[in-house]
This record gives sequence, C-alpha cells and structure tokens, in this order.
Amino acid sequence: MGTSAISSINIVRLAFIMAGWMAVGIGVLGLILPLLPGTPFLILAAWCFSRGSMRFHDWLVGHRLVGPSIRNWRDHRVIPVPAKIGATIGLVSSVVLLICVVPNHPALAGDFWFTPVVEAGWPIPTIAGVVNALIGAFILSRPSRIPDVTS
Repeated sequence: MGTSAISSINIVRLAFIMAGWMAVGIGVLGLILPLLPGTPFLILAAWCFSRGSMRFHDWLVGHRLVGPSIRNWRDHRVIPVPAKIGATIGLVSSVVLLICVVPNHPALAGDFWFTPVVEAGWPIPTIAGVVNALIGAFILSRPSRIPDVTS
C-alpha cells in the first residue's frame, strides 16, 4: 500500500469524523430547539463515527442520555411513542407555519427570484406538506417498542 493510499484512507476517515461531529452539533441543537429533530442527527453521527472513529462511536452509543435511542434504532428500528408525537407535532407545525407565513411575508415577496413562488402561494407549503407527510408516514410506520423475544 503506497503513501497516497494511506493518506486517502486518512482523509476519508477524517471526513467521516468531521461529518459525525457536525451531526452531533445539530443533534444537540435539536434536543434543545423545538422544531429541529435531534435523534436522527445523532443516529447519523453514530453511523459516521462507525466509519471514522470507533472511539467516538462507542462514546456516543454508550452515552447515558442519547445512547439508548441510538441503540434502539440501530438494533430494532424502534421509535418510541413520545418521539413519534414530538416528530408529528414538529412536522405539522412547520407546514402550518409555512402556510401562514410564506404567502404574506413582505421580505420574501420582495426577493425578485422568489416573487413568483410567493405570489402563487401554494408551491412551498404543498411541497413541504407532501415531504412532511412522507416523513411522518415513515416515522409512524416504525414499531414503538422493542419486540418481545421468547424462545
């Protein structure tokens, strides 16, 4: 293995580590801010760390606050009921906010390239509604509890 192969492997590992830390940062913000989901970014961070640094991966998956959610998703694809409720509220409220704000927002209407979209009134809330409905359907279709395993 040549020097260039080793350095390209290190660059890829570094890229995964950097992406993992960015996802951790967004995930932590998501745990604090009401409309930003935190757990999906922490799951992404765990995935990135598993390819870049097992030390960071093990730290995140073993974390006492966020570790159980990451492990439940990784091992069983489980989304607990409180997370489903929070996600649904966030998805619906973001579309409602778009419906209320976008057509009447003077700053958006003053933007030349954005004016036709705002004047039309429907594309942004409709697209967001469809995307959020698909995300919501996925979230609600996941199991809420770890399945009972009896031998």
